[in-house]
Amino acid sequence: MRPAREHLKIRNSATRYLEFSMFDRHAFAARRVTLGLSVEELADALSIAPSTVYWWESGETTPSLRTLVQASRHLCTPLVSLLLDHHSAQTE
Repeated sequence: MRPAREHLKIRNSATRYLEFSMFDRHAFAARRVTLGLSVEELADALSIAPSTVYWWESGETTPSLRTLVQASRHLCTPLVSLLLDHHSAQTE
């Protein structure tokens, strides 16, 4: 069992890095607005509180990778379009 736990730690660590350093809140908000979705409509589709979407878009928090995948489906956009590219992540 121990190797599985170590693997989980590595996976969780990598996921946190992705969440905090690569989520593009501006692209996320722009896509939502482009589709004409309100914060409340997107939150309802994702079964989360509207305040959570506000926090993501303001940069206070970031979505989990699982939630971001769901959001990309509701926003009809590839997941990668909601992530910062490597070069812009370095300049921020």
